[in-house]
Amino acid sequence: DGAPTGLSPDRTAVTTSAVTLSCDPTSGADLYEHQIEYASSGTWRAYYTYAGSSTDRTFYPSVAGTTYRFRVRARVGGAFGPWSAWASFDYR
Repeated sequence: DGAPTGLSPDRTAVTTSAVTLSCDPTSGADLYEHQIEYASSGTWRAYYTYAGSSTDRTFYPSVAGTTYRFRVRARVGGAFGPWSAWASFDYR
């Protein structure tokens, strides 16, 4: 299967303390990894990578006034597929 699609949020401003990242399900997937980065001084910096069986992941950004981006990959049949494209949001 291909990389997960339908990532949310994408290109929006988020003002709540909790942000739920989501993607469309991938057929046969038993695990999803959500990789998160944030912008700092013109460079993307690693924030955290979460793993779990859900297509949704709630996290609590700690760097206000910056842009975050995330991508997801799914494990099917014991092997991870490719990463999705990046989705981004501004955290205020």
